[in-house]
Amino acid sequence: MSKNKWTFWIDCGGTFTDIVAINDSGEHRVHKLLSHSSHYESAVVQGISDIVGHTDFKSSVAEVRLGTTVATNAFLERSGVECALITTLGHKDLLGIRNQSRPDLFELDINKTPPLYSFVTHIKGRMDSKGEEVVELDEEIARFELQRILDRGIKSVAISLMHSTVNPAHELKVWEIAKDMGFSYISLSHQVSPIAKYIPRTETAVIDAYLSPYLRQYTEYLENKLQIPNIYYMQSDGGLCSGSELKGYNALLSGPAGGLIGAIDVARSMGHSKLITFDMGGTSTDVAIYDQELSIDPSPDFYGLKLLCPMVDIHTVAAGGGSILKYDNGRFQVGPESAGSTPGPACYRNGGPLTVTDANLYLDRLEADKFPHIFGPNQDRPLDLEIVDKKFKELEDKVGMPAKEIAQGFLDVAVESMSRAIRKVSIERGQDPKDFCLVSFGGAAGQLALKVAQTLSMSEVIIHPLSSVLSAYGIGKAQHQMSFQGRSESDFKELESKAKENFPFKNPTLHKHYLLKAKGSDHEVEISADDQEKAFEKFRNYHQKTFGHPAKEIECEAVKLQITSKDFKELQIHADSKEIEGPSIISENNTSIVVESGWQGQRQDDGLWVLRSHNANSTQKRDPKIELEIFYQRFQFIAEQMGTTLQRLAASINIKERNDFSCALFTRDCELIANAPHIPVHLGSMDRAVRAVNETCDVSPGESYILNSPVCGGTHLPDVTIITPVFSEDEVIMWVASRGHHADIGGIAHGSMPGNSKSLKEEGVVITPTKIFANGELDLPLLKKILQDSTYPVRNFDMNLHDIEAKISANHKGVSEIIQLAKQYGAQYLEQMSERILDYTHQKIVSILNEFKSSETEKVINSKRKLKVKMQREGEKTVFDFTGSSGLLGTNFNAPVPVVQASVMFSLRSMIEENIPLNSGLMRAIELKVPQDSMLNPGEDSPVVAGNVETSQAICDLIFQAMGVKANSYGSMNNLSFGNDEFQYYETICGGSGATASAHGASAVQVNMTNSLLTDPEVFETRLPVRIELMGIRHGSGGAGMNHGGNGVYRKLLFLSDVKINMITQSREVPPSGIKGGAKAQRGMNLLEVDGEWVELPECFEKEISANTRLCVCTPGGGGYGEGKDETKHLVFGFGSNMDLAQIKKRCPSSELVRRGTVNDREIRYTRYSPVRKGGVADMYNAPGHYVYGLVVSMNDEDLTFLDDIECAQNGYQRIETKAFDDNGEEFICHSYDVIDKKPDIAPTKVYEWLVYSGAYNLGANQNYLDRLQLAGHVR
Repeated sequence: MSKNKWTFWIDCGGTFTDIVAINDSGEHRVHKLLSHSSHYESAVVQGISDIVGHTDFKSSVAEVRLGTTVATNAFLERSGVECALITTLGHKDLLGIRNQSRPDLFELDINKTPPLYSFVTHIKGRMDSKGEEVVELDEEIARFELQRILDRGIKSVAISLMHSTVNPAHELKVWEIAKDMGFSYISLSHQVSPIAKYIPRTETAVIDAYLSPYLRQYTEYLENKLQIPNIYYMQSDGGLCSGSELKGYNALLSGPAGGLIGAIDVARSMGHSKLITFDMGGTSTDVAIYDQELSIDPSPDFYGLKLLCPMVDIHTVAAGGGSILKYDNGRFQVGPESAGSTPGPACYRNGGPLTVTDANLYLDRLEADKFPHIFGPNQDRPLDLEIVDKKFKELEDKVGMPAKEIAQGFLDVAVESMSRAIRKVSIERGQDPKDFCLVSFGGAAGQLALKVAQTLSMSEVIIHPLSSVLSAYGIGKAQHQMSFQGRSESDFKELESKAKENFPFKNPTLHKHYLLKAKGSDHEVEISADDQEKAFEKFRNYHQKTFGHPAKEIECEAVKLQITSKDFKELQIHADSKEIEGPSIISENNTSIVVESGWQGQRQDDGLWVLRSHNANSTQKRDPKIELEIFYQRFQFIAEQMGTTLQRLAASINIKERNDFSCALFTRDCELIANAPHIPVHLGSMDRAVRAVNETCDVSPGESYILNSPVCGGTHLPDVTIITPVFSEDEVIMWVASRGHHADIGGIAHGSMPGNSKSLKEEGVVITPTKIFANGELDLPLLKKILQDSTYPVRNFDMNLHDIEAKISANHKGVSEIIQLAKQYGAQYLEQMSERILDYTHQKIVSILNEFKSSETEKVINSKRKLKVKMQREGEKTVFDFTGSSGLLGTNFNAPVPVVQASVMFSLRSMIEENIPLNSGLMRAIELKVPQDSMLNPGEDSPVVAGNVETSQAICDLIFQAMGVKANSYGSMNNLSFGNDEFQYYETICGGSGATASAHGASAVQVNMTNSLLTDPEVFETRLPVRIELMGIRHGSGGAGMNHGGNGVYRKLLFLSDVKINMITQSREVPPSGIKGGAKAQRGMNLLEVDGEWVELPECFEKEISANTRLCVCTPGGGGYGEGKDETKHLVFGFGSNMDLAQIKKRCPSSELVRRGTVNDREIRYTRYSPVRKGGVADMYNAPGHYVYGLVVSMNDEDLTFLDDIECAQNGYQRIETKAFDDNGEEFICHSYDVIDKKPDIAPTKVYEWLVYSGAYNLGANQNYLDRLQLAGHVR
């Protein structure tokens, strides 16, 4: 046996596997190989074998520490273990809906990330927000649902039940049953995370069930191949664990976490405790900040999924060495597309495009002769300088600049993108990048690290000799770590006992962590401290530094005990000391470091390069063509910083959690130039509000103005705007504005969204432009007078005050950033660049409109409202003429002109595929003709609250319809507000998106002029006396066609206290239409429970209801696009167990859901004993005045014959014809199955009754119907 054993530190990435190996003699080796090759099974095993020279690893390998992308790759490639999800009844569509927002605001074809599970179901049993059992867990039904999962061959399951973090009894019981039944992997949501957020906790549990068994296969494979005991894996939170402890959700940032740990080790060796990491690879760049302790994100967003698992807080930007360079109409763009490894950059000789790497090569920032001859089809050629030269020179005529300047311009844009990422992780935390050193690593980082540092006024850059494999190095420096979670400080004693019992390493250290937030906030921070009092103090300091004021009240959401042990080998590197002055290039250790002019480099005797700037603050003016993209990014970043400040400081749910706010920058002439896009209806209208202040107020530095009046650029009264001028040398150079929806601005209705307002003042307090802040102080007496001295004053002054103060702070953030830019570049230059950005957007929309032919379209909203638009070219402009739309309305569906403008801007921006700015440049090519005193141009006192939220949606549908690009979406924001003297709440509810020529419509998603979020179900029920009984997809509500429309949702609420409800909706009378032959969708319905039955209410209503009353909002689907396939299919009405979509699809693979239907004058009775079901089976029994809910499905001849065999031959039914009616009232002639020999009432089995009951439940059936189902099997 060898006495000189090796320890391996390995980062197995997506393309390359990096290895650092150290033996007992102190010798080290660095090795890099492809992660995937036809020449070996495992890069890890091959790499170790390459170094030790054999495969007898027991004799030569002491330890392996590994970071791997196995979990990430399995997630991205959807190659994890097939798993299922079990939820509480009424919530099985939880991950199909999530928070209802769409990922890309302007994408016509909305792409939602699908859930990872293969099958989802639900069980009977319910806890409330206090952990009290309101519905007993039915163990027989739980066992049945688990068996259905096993019958599908699925043996990994996630169990996530409402409020299980408060009382996990139901989850634990289902776990016992599942374990007894032989499931191989069971994930319980309350064990995955103790935090009461149902959506992300469920998402994390599913990832656990999907990836953890897959990872276990991988770890067992390695253990079998290496035959050594000491194999440890890097986790996303920066610690090592054994293979048996590795969870899928803790391995998603395995490699990047290693890089951060390595960078921290490097900086500490230099005596630094404040550092920013810069890890630049081929497709992206990762950045992170470290200020004396590791920054952990407790609820990271991973590829569009919100999770509850701690990860190192790393921000990624799509700009790397392989990012593609594009020049478009005066705009230099870098990425987000990447050339990848194939074809790779142009210089790789595989026909690739120009990339950042090519620009560096062309500008002699890379030494081509230092690269191996591995390029071209045969992988035997050097880098191709000629093709790079040719491609850049081809751009000279197009751009009108020398080729070298073009290449430099692209690099400057790339540097700006990377610098913006660093600003995000630092400035958002109240930190200044210049107070930190930059630790650079990754294959391409050295090429641009100093430029990035210079842009950020950072004066020191550190580069380790192993920078090209620093993630592997960091994995070697990580500590062994296990975490145990609880809900409060009182849990630490139990957690400590668990930790000591389970942690196998010597000399452990215990660390307490507290997940804290300000009361009423949703912004959580993980704080490490010895006790809760010290944690609270650290949180107050953090809050003061980040937001400018301390947190008044602090809440502890969860606690974590971390047990760690440091045990790693020291790696000694020796090198000759050396100094170098820029400009120059250092090529060593498989990386290139470009030393910029004004920088000095020193190599220490441990091989570490320390590069310092003589003058890091460098402001240079480039060709305006290059500056266009750079200034667009800088303006955009300022708007985003404003948005972050507003969201964190606001008190209301609407702004903090639902994202119902927007922040923007405007030119001196009040044109929108940049924005933080959340709510399109805000962004397209705020310029008129800024113009109103500019024209009516004598502004001075340091002042802010408040308004909400629709006559002055407001949309509707709840959208309150704060506007602040930006001064330089006593002149206004720009403006900033923040607008957010207030849940209470007075008026006749709780939530300030009355369904029946007849005048503007009934909708709330009307505010014309008024100075509200000056000389560093808010004019509190004036604000109280505005909000409280009114016919219908606000009900919650303090909430309004908090949100207004948050907007003022957000504006001040924007002002300070713009002033800093003006000092660097001059106010005149900012104005020049603003004009270039506006002109770029103008030219892009002109190119779209040049291809457009005249069109005239009408949209009938209902019998009292219609919209009409005629679009035609007149000279240089396209005219949108709304003549012919309905006149001034007596209802509140009137839309002010700013709302019309916002809707037109959004629609046009959505027509442009490229990621261009949404700004006033869009309107330079547009002329609006809106007749006076019409529903689109109302008078001063006209009610408008619904016009902003509803008519705006209809205008977008109208324009898409006129341009022939998209069927109508659900056409409403489905506004629901409710409250009493103790609380007010407002939400908008998603629906189905219209289909296009290229895609089906998305289901359960926000569209057009809104993208506000739904409050998490557990947070909702904890804060409000309301229970969400059903939040499910309204299957079949989208219109049919070549591409079908998306489906709406059912949202059924049980109110537990007396409240007043207001609803503002549309698409209740006339359903959303299809285009190009596509079918219309199902209309929406507002259903209120009266004596256990649904009573349909009008599109707008106000209603006082008593406790224990239910409301069900059925939102519309989207219209279909194009004519569907002309194929003969049979329609079948399923009313019993065939309402179960999984069952009918399994029985009849060709079946497609058409829509929900009802059959009149029938009721469900159990009229025949089935030897198959071992109990009574459902039948539609004659019952005048009653009705039966069911699903209409279509299927082919073969499947109908098969279904006949099941229902008729095996269960005693006969197939008959039945009339079913959909929610639009349209008649369908369907097949259905009728019991031949009826003998009511034969008790069904509990399981069969559950299938019928849960099927009706998920169709939004009323309480009487559900109660009758449970009585149907009993003798009457």
